[in-house]
Amino acid sequence: MNFFPQLSTGCVSQFPLSKRLVRRTIQTVSADGRELKLADPEAAAVEWELRYTSLSQDEWLALDTLHRNVEGRLAAFTFLDPTSNLLAWSEDFEAGIWSKGPLLEITKGISDPLGTNRAVRLTNLAQVTQSLSQVIPAPGWYQYVFSLSVRSNSGDSLFLIRESGGLTDRVEVRTSGSWSRSFCHGSLMSGAEQIRFGVELEPGASVEIFGLQVEPQLHPSTYKKTLGQSGVFPQTRFVDDRLSAIAHSNGLYACLLRLRSSLTEV
Repeated sequence: MNFFPQLSTGCVSQFPLSKRLVRRTIQTVSADGRELKLADPEAAAVEWELRYTSLSQDEWLALDTLHRNVEGRLAAFTFLDPTSNLLAWSEDFEAGIWSKGPLLEITKGISDPLGTNRAVRLTNLAQVTQSLSQVIPAPGWYQYVFSLSVRSNSGDSLFLIRESGGLTDRVEVRTSGSWSRSFCHGSLMSGAEQIRFGVELEPGASVEIFGLQVEPQLHPSTYKKTLGQSGVFPQTRFVDDRLSAIAHSNGLYACLLRLRSSLTEV
């Protein structure tokens, strides 16, 4: 599978970048002048315009190699949107994409850091560790940051989990009675084309969580709620058949890339 490459900084893009949502409306005009308009969800798409400067030769070659491998606009590749959350259904843990331990109790309607009631309380009722996790169809060798807001009146710990290709990173997060944003980041250097992110609780532990988010970079940004469409776009294509770059001194390059991906309406 082809994946859009990360830069040496651990990011997918540079600023400035632009992103726009494209939708189509079908309009029919009858003989008597009446108009009928219907939305066409199958035509919905997302478009990105990525501007790069001061790319190293290796970074430029990675972009150029992808463009050659997919033959310009012909074939699709997976793009991880740098402006979005890579987790789907980030607040609906009953959605089928989430895997939940059988004795992990989830209580909804808990007050959250934004002043609403969208947080949940996780309680481990088992005598063994219980987890809540989601598998993302993305490279195990990428750099990611996994973040969430957490608190616990009992001071119980929470563990952040990253797992891919048999490699696991488990980071303990100590809690307090106040909301705090915690995260773990880095690369597992796995060759697998999927990676699991989740939280684990020890027996008897009870914590409140909100705003789970995964991003293809090293530091977390503002939380972005998702529904069925996450920031993983497996059917992305280049808009242009021709890819060109401007070579600067000292082997540095600049280029403009335009991407387009179909959007799953939910």
